Amino acid sequence: MFHCEHGRWYEAKRFLTEKPELLWTSRDVLDGSTPVMWMIFERNMEMLQWSLELIRRQPIERQQDLLKRTFEAHTRDGETCVSWSCKGGKDSTSVMQFLVEHSPSGIRTLEASDRENGYLPIHDAAQYGNVSALKFIVDHAPSGVELLQ
Repeated sequence: MFHCEHGRWYEAKRFLTEKPELLWTSRDVLDGSTPVMWMIFERNMEMLQWSLELIRRQPIERQQDLLKRTFEAHTRDGETCVSWSCKGGKDSTSVMQFLVEHSPSGIRTLEASDRENGYLPIHDAAQYGNVSALKFIVDHAPSGVELLQ
């Protein structure tokens, strides 16, 4: 996790190549975040694509479960990968599109949350001032504009 949190992607890639299962099993001890969440937070599409390829190299019967465990993971507070894409105020369009295309839940992943406070990714987007994420969620989520009410 340390390599991902500090942007040392070459080292993270080398480490995950040696132990690919850590992509979907390792968690930060403090908040439960995953390596993929840090890739998302940094908007590192190259590493996200690489992660998808790593999953695709696994036995076909495991791939759907691994996609779910990787791209639909939750932190201890219930934040999702989509929630992490809303943080930081950076353009999230390509990351959110990637998550919708590759998460087993598809478009429903935009509304997923396990948080006690009831926050959804759209709340994170508003809190962090991420206009691209707000627009993407309103335009693509099944509930769309209803999420704002």
